[in-house]
Amino acid sequence: MVNPSKNDSKMEDTDDSFNQVYTAKELRQLIEIVVDIFKSEPTLKEVSPPCTIVGDIHGQYRDLVRILYQTTPEVEKRRSRGQDLGCSMNRFVFLGDYVDRGPNSVECICLLFSLKIIYPSQYTLLRGNHETKSINYVYGLREELMNKLDNDEGLDVWNRFNDAFALMPLAALVGTQILCMHGGISPHLQSLNDIRKIKRPLVDLRDGTLAQDLLWSDPLQFCNIHVNA
Repeated sequence: MVNPSKNDSKMEDTDDSFNQVYTAKELRQLIEIVVDIFKSEPTLKEVSPPCTIVGDIHGQYRDLVRILYQTTPEVEKRRSRGQDLGCSMNRFVFLGDYVDRGPNSVECICLLFSLKIIYPSQYTLLRGNHETKSINYVYGLREELMNKLDNDEGLDVWNRFNDAFALMPLAALVGTQILCMHGGISPHLQSLNDIRKIKRPLVDLRDGTLAQDLLWSDPLQFCNIHVNA
């Protein structure tokens, strides 16, 4: 796993991409471990505050590292006593869209999966609409993996990543009061139990379902239903 504290100071001198070298075998092992964690989690994950809620990452590795290494007053106090706590003290809820568009989807998702494995209760990783095979086929993850690995290995790892994405929680409830999801609420949502009852893995998101709305719905200032951009 990349240690943000050791890499952040060097990033100002690099170009827009930061390429961590992974083998296909290492990526498969990482995915295999995190899949077991996702299987053990509910579709609606309950999180105790305080926590930091983070929106779209979209392959921006340097931004992700800076977000991870932001401190709370308690962390800063401990660091002042010479304790380098890295990313272990903060509690995070990520709202999805870790991949696509940016240059380092692989590095971003590997770092987050690694943190999830090491600190499973500190990191909640929700699924975004780009954690869907038909979307990341087009917008970057598949191509990035096939460029960083050879074509056959890249395609296999891409399929395995999407197997993991299909098991990710869809929403989080922070402190029994704040409902978090990548997209928005849905006309199909009548109670929190509706989310809890959604079964995973979810490979293909069907139109007109609560699961699709949780990943795709955008807030509007007026009441309407329209095609998502």
